[in-house]
Amino acid sequence: MRLFCVLAMMLVTAAVSAQPDGNTQRAPFTGVRYTEGEAHIEIEGEWYVWQGIDGIAYRDLRAFAKKVAGEMWQSRLEEDLDWVLTEHGTPAGETVELLVSPIGGGEPRTLEAVRMTRQNRQLIKYKQTMAELERARQIREGKIDVEATFGELAETIRSYHAYASLRVDDLDAVIQGEVGKLGDRDDWGSVVLAAQRVVCRLGDGHARADKWNEALADGYLPVLLQHARGGIVAFNQDRSGYVDPARPYIVAIDGLSIEEWMSAASVYVTDGSPQLIQRRSLRMVRWINMVRDELGRPHADSVTLTLADEQGSEADVELSIASSRPIYGDWPRSQTRLLDSGVGYLRLASMQPSDELEDLADERNWEDEKLESVWIEEIHREIDRLADCPALIIDVRGNGGGVREPTVALMQRIMAADSEPVVVNAARARISRAQDAGDTDGYLDNRMLYPEAWDGWSEEERSAIAHFRERFEPAWTPEDGSFSDWHYMVVSPSERSPQNPRPVVVLIDDGCFSATDIFAAAMGELPNVTLMGQATSGGSARSIGYDLEHLGVEVRLGSMVSYQPSGELYDGVGVQPDVVVERVATDLIGETDRVLEEAERYLLKNVK
Repeated sequence: MRLFCVLAMMLVTAAVSAQPDGNTQRAPFTGVRYTEGEAHIEIEGEWYVWQGIDGIAYRDLRAFAKKVAGEMWQSRLEEDLDWVLTEHGTPAGETVELLVSPIGGGEPRTLEAVRMTRQNRQLIKYKQTMAELERARQIREGKIDVEATFGELAETIRSYHAYASLRVDDLDAVIQGEVGKLGDRDDWGSVVLAAQRVVCRLGDGHARADKWNEALADGYLPVLLQHARGGIVAFNQDRSGYVDPARPYIVAIDGLSIEEWMSAASVYVTDGSPQLIQRRSLRMVRWINMVRDELGRPHADSVTLTLADEQGSEADVELSIASSRPIYGDWPRSQTRLLDSGVGYLRLASMQPSDELEDLADERNWEDEKLESVWIEEIHREIDRLADCPALIIDVRGNGGGVREPTVALMQRIMAADSEPVVVNAARARISRAQDAGDTDGYLDNRMLYPEAWDGWSEEERSAIAHFRERFEPAWTPEDGSFSDWHYMVVSPSERSPQNPRPVVVLIDDGCFSATDIFAAAMGELPNVTLMGQATSGGSARSIGYDLEHLGVEVRLGSMVSYQPSGELYDGVGVQPDVVVERVATDLIGETDRVLEEAERYLLKNVK
């Protein structure tokens, strides 16, 4: 106990000594947490999205805090808001006006005359310090209240998760099954892994228990595994070749079939689409000693791989266990260019700015809007380079998602100038009883989704939504009482849209997820676009984090039910290609790219 108190004093003392000089000891809120670019603040026991303070937009204050405090900007906003506002030239009085909105979306409102107090600031720091100490104690002493933890998890899922009533028939039975497997174990590692297994049953590709992988056993498979035509390929981390140059395919590990290993690993994988389960399970097998635990096998310092060629000839290879996890990285590693055939090739590896551009934004103190503008203009310049090509390939294979801005930008460069607006996504937000389900400002604006009553639609877009609704048949309809009205994402032509659109092939695979699922489905709505490759993994849920106090971690859960234009869900289904083309083993080590070659042949055959 004395060690615990000494550690607490050390943490508090270190925090105080790190404060800027001056009056920096007040705050208008009692808690702050950050998620997906938003700051959530606690005021009188209620949590809100922080939109502004005393007329200063939160995004502007955040940009300023980054400028004056660098990597410590979050701490400065939490603990030293007085100092930040003074440096900004807008010092706070005894009270402030806070602009906030409901978590999950909704109309902003102003909280007037919110007191700035030292007690609030001290409570923020106290909560943070105690949370860190509590987690350290839990890990050290191994004492978790299992019943309270899973009761809290069940209540959180039922209250907030968009798919709570779809994918799990009896949540209590699932939880009791995991509690039963725990037996007498109440250490943090065992409980957080059990929580992750529960979350994986929800079918939400974004859902997870935070920090769960910290509890996994050390020891890693020293190779990468990925499915291709003919089987599962085992190749080197640097993609310089197969583990066995003559035998690309893995058949077994330590005498057990690769399918048995994947099945054991899949308990930590979302129960989503078949392609998502396969891809993520193969990646989980890298935690080889963890999977050995699931299989009831002892840990070892080596692993034996049984490898085979296309004729089925097998051989064993023994390898030492790696101390660090091998990384897949971006794949394919290709660049935008003009192909020898004259077809244009546009590579979009991520739906978010590159690390280099992010670093430049930090260096030049750009606000988020500036970064986004520069990034989207980079995409436009890349497509401008290919403006004279009679046909275009857009490659988003392996693109795990990000934001939706590239979908709008590229669709407008592909669709005809005289096109009607296109509805590319429909969704409903899970809302709490305290929110108005008919709020005309909507709940999903940070996903470019707005209700039909939104006043930002053009007449043409309203007409497109009306026509869409007439034919739209959702695969599943959640109960009205817990969900918002329907929201829609609509893309209309712009001044950059061509008069005579060219044929386009979009390359997709099981590495496409989240915002890239949206991109694929949206592009597939255009008459001049063909989707080629393999089905995407499927995931579109706008995850939000909720604290599990008894476990000391955050659980992220999908907050909306999101549909493809076809009416199919994204989660659990994925976007299907118009033309199926499987990758081959040599594609994974850079010797070939069969999918790209097929796309090029397809376009050359169909270009008029």
